[in-house]
Amino acid sequence: MSPLIQDKISGARNEPDVADVNDEGLLIQSPVLRGLLSYWQSLPLKQDLPLKASFDPLSVPRQIWPQLFLCQLFYEPFSVLIRLQGTYLNDKLHQQFTGKYIDETTFGASASKVLRAYQRAALKRVGYLSQERLCFGEGFGVFLEAIHLPLLDEKGQVSHMLGALERLPCQADCLDNFTPRRRDIPRQSSEEPLCRPPRPGSFLNQFSRPD
Repeated sequence: MSPLIQDKISGARNEPDVADVNDEGLLIQSPVLRGLLSYWQSLPLKQDLPLKASFDPLSVPRQIWPQLFLCQLFYEPFSVLIRLQGTYLNDKLHQQFTGKYIDETTFGASASKVLRAYQRAALKRVGYLSQERLCFGEGFGVFLEAIHLPLLDEKGQVSHMLGALERLPCQADCLDNFTPRRRDIPRQSSEEPLCRPPRPGSFLNQFSRPD
């Protein structure tokens, strides 16, 4: 396993775009992210996490598809390849990143912090919820809520991160004092401390809780 990635990008801002501290008070705001968490928790386990082979995009509710992404992790050295992403990321956030690596050309000054967050999650074998500021390329930055959920290969190593994201309310884009936040998501954790129960009739209710 390669050592944790350090900030090496020239010109990176000093403020943390992606949080490093686990914040157990952070709750999911987006119903799309709640839906993906419920889907992930419904998948069968190998050891303590779902297998990548158990992930079927067609079994994910259609409401989640536009904001869905799937990344593949590589080790020695650590890197992250974006395997697929939904139309919301392509069209609304102008991220044409399918088939590209997370690096300075795609995530700008935030790249090393994003990579470090992925690597820590893989080492700890946890998912994570985040509210973060990301810069894409030259000067284009947005504030996002995102969820990243690990999947295993047949050898039991975290090989992929399944995720979804949504832009935080537009007024957050104007806040100079925006504080990034992150919360770890262990596989066996209950969903209730992470978010409020879904409304009756919501697509979130279709997932059964595993025993």
